[in-house]
Amino acid sequence: MALDVNVARIEAVFASALQASDKPTGQQIHLTITNMARAYGSRWCTARVAQEFGDHPDTAARRMAWARYMVAVTFPPRHRHAKRYPWCRRCWYTPERVAEIREQVRQAKAAARDEPPAPALTVAEVLAAIGVRS
Repeated sequence: MALDVNVARIEAVFASALQASDKPTGQQIHLTITNMARAYGSRWCTARVAQEFGDHPDTAARRMAWARYMVAVTFPPRHRHAKRYPWCRRCWYTPERVAEIREQVRQAKAAARDEPPAPALTVAEVLAAIGVRS
């Protein structure tokens, strides 16, 4: 069976001493995963997850949801084409990309406010513009 890196990360966070109440940063999550992998390995983390689900299934489910969320936030998935096609809906937007999009929207709104409204065209002008003779 192939090892999925995200599954190993989730299990390492689950098996660690970190708590949701600690409000860990991305750097702390990354450091915890590294330390757990070096100290115990992925098989031990998997065994710890199985033990917790056997002993305390109700709290283990909440902790697993929290661990999955923290790993997803710390390591957002990136597609190979994300830089080439930043509009792909399957790609997660990084905070930098979100800030860039917000800035573009702000600039577009400001430009729309600054431009005077286009003058209304008469029917004859529209017909002349599209090449219809009246």
